[in-house]
Amino acid sequence: MEKIPKKGDIIYLESACYMDSPFRDITGGKARIQSVEEVNGNYWVVLEGFPTSKYSWAHLSEMQEYLRGQFGDSWAQKG
Repeated sequence: MEKIPKKGDIIYLESACYMDSPFRDITGGKARIQSVEEVNGNYWVVLEGFPTSKYSWAHLSEMQEYLRGQFGDSWAQKG
């Protein structure tokens, strides 16, 4: 796993589609970290613009290079 990110860092978020709640869909891209929480040795990030969701840093850290190639300079957004 990469180093633990900190508040203000910019990371990449993957796209997500929710069949039961399309208003929660996310188009992936860059996102700024609002906060980082450690729970039982696992790190979770909350991202600006997506304050009601927590994302596993263990999962996202492994995907950063791929997501950077996929999204480039685009910013993540709802919908």
